[in-house]
Amino acid sequence: MLQPHQQAEFRGLTKVSHPLRSVSFMATLTFGGPVEFDLDLVRTHVNAACNHLANVRADQPVLDALGDIRRHVTALEAETLAAMKRAGGSDRKNESAVRSTGVTKTEAKRAASRANAVNTNPALATQLAQGELNEPELDAIAHANDETNGKAANSAELTKRVRAAGPDRAKAVAKEWVDEQRTQNDTDTRYAEQRRRRTVSRFTTRRRTAAILFEGDDETIDQVWDAISADANALYRADGGRDVPTHKHPRTRDQRRFDAFANRVLRSAGPDSVSETGSSAGSASPKATVHIITHLADWTPDGPLEGFDLSGRRLPRAVLDRMLCDADVVGTVFDTTGEILFHGRTKRFATPAQIRALIARDRGCVLCSAHPNRCEAHHLTPWESPARGETNVDELALVCADCHHHLHDNNLTLEWATGPPTSRGHPTRTWRTRPALPHEIALHRTAA
Repeated sequence: MLQPHQQAEFRGLTKVSHPLRSVSFMATLTFGGPVEFDLDLVRTHVNAACNHLANVRADQPVLDALGDIRRHVTALEAETLAAMKRAGGSDRKNESAVRSTGVTKTEAKRAASRANAVNTNPALATQLAQGELNEPELDAIAHANDETNGKAANSAELTKRVRAAGPDRAKAVAKEWVDEQRTQNDTDTRYAEQRRRRTVSRFTTRRRTAAILFEGDDETIDQVWDAISADANALYRADGGRDVPTHKHPRTRDQRRFDAFANRVLRSAGPDSVSETGSSAGSASPKATVHIITHLADWTPDGPLEGFDLSGRRLPRAVLDRMLCDADVVGTVFDTTGEILFHGRTKRFATPAQIRALIARDRGCVLCSAHPNRCEAHHLTPWESPARGETNVDELALVCADCHHHLHDNNLTLEWATGPPTSRGHPTRTWRTRPALPHEIALHRTAA
């Protein structure tokens, strides 16, 4: 063990031969300051990193080896920062130490968060180094750990669900898990605190642009953002939508959101303020649609009514009561398989009721977790393929436009498996892509 204020340095050197290049790899790691650190641990990680690069085969992409090295380095960084905190450090000191290496403030916070998770459960660093977890998955667990005061890092259930979901959906799955841990009282308390802190302020950014900061409770912010997103999508379609290449659109996605927000606030009329209904974006919003979702195993006639938003976050009672005063109420009851609303081949396009069911089941894009208002219903087996896909909910999945293009352009199909259950015992799905078989490819496309 190193004593406080001692310096430790270990060097690993290897040379890698490759058909296209020759790479010299030097790893130098220096640890100093008031921290005890196991030098054998440093040697283990550096040797593993060197070995990965040294053993790159001629037919193996170098990036694969570099990914393994990156995981070892990230695991070592997390273990180092965890040791520094145990020696009397703090998150702020760890962030400052990481920022001194030339990374951004955001990355420094992420590194300190990983260290907290590893400090709670050292096995997470081992799983990362061995490839059982990747960095986005560890970051999702670490963020959930910060939100639950150290509970998430020790949750085998959360780790299993995050690993099953994969890196693109890890953050969304971890968020669902955090929300499941909150009680109704926790939700009401958080809501009341956020409402007390609501504020709007104006300032000038570093880019010398004017800005407005709108802070408050999650539920209000979500409603505002959903309204802006819907209006921005309408502006996208008015600008030509998918028929016009992205680089030829008159405004970017961020610019459309700005225009949509300004239209909402200023209640302006004209071609720039077109909404999905064809009315001005600033016109009175329609009443809410409350989607009541329940599972047979949870339902009791005299039980308390609980509300959840599309991401699975529990709604404060005050918000639910206000929404129920003037709303269209839609009910969905899931059985153990979670399947409803079958239409066979009588309809090619998903009905509004089916879209609502997909939102209730998938919560967003099944591949990247994009918000439902950016998603479309995708046939797992194309309607126009020789296999003659059906417009049943169990044959559909919610995907965003980008992922939808990716699936069709690369002749991929989606398949799902039953994933780890939620904390409430509800079934989950794990979605993966695979190459489509010839009879699963739409007739107007060709097999890859």
